[in-house]
Amino acid sequence: MATSSRQIRKHGRNSYDNYLAVHRSTLKKFSGYSTGHPSYDVRIRQDALSLRTSFEVETQSGKLIGISVVKVGRITWHRGRKYCETVDYSYVAYDSATGRQYFSYHSPHLNLVAKSKPHHRYHHKHLYLAGKVIFPLHDDEIPHVSDFLEEVIETL
Repeated sequence: MATSSRQIRKHGRNSYDNYLAVHRSTLKKFSGYSTGHPSYDVRIRQDALSLRTSFEVETQSGKLIGISVVKVGRITWHRGRKYCETVDYSYVAYDSATGRQYFSYHSPHLNLVAKSKPHHRYHHKHLYLAGKVIFPLHDDEIPHVSDFLEEVIETL
């Protein structure tokens, strides 16, 4: 497969309206697994968009899992059109009854890099099912919210 000199990133820039529409349609796609009404908060500050949502899903095995999704997008303008690109994210799956985390995905913790653990420099997954294991992620392994929700519903 030939690749161009310009690589297309999985979480690349998208039109602002489409960025929000994709996020909302993803949540709607999984609403059949939701056991209640999700909290959904969208905030815009100059050149940044903050999306926060939390809800509970019932997995295929019948477990109730709490979901927390936080995304921060950088807003830019090009030729009069508004764009948004995810620059920070955190997706967390936890036991609704106890709060115990099962697994989570995180972007690099750039605000912590100077004084923190080495994995904070990279996209990574925390897996708490058998102790705490941290996996660095390659660019093609960084999940979309839909990938994360599928993993929760199918594996927990």
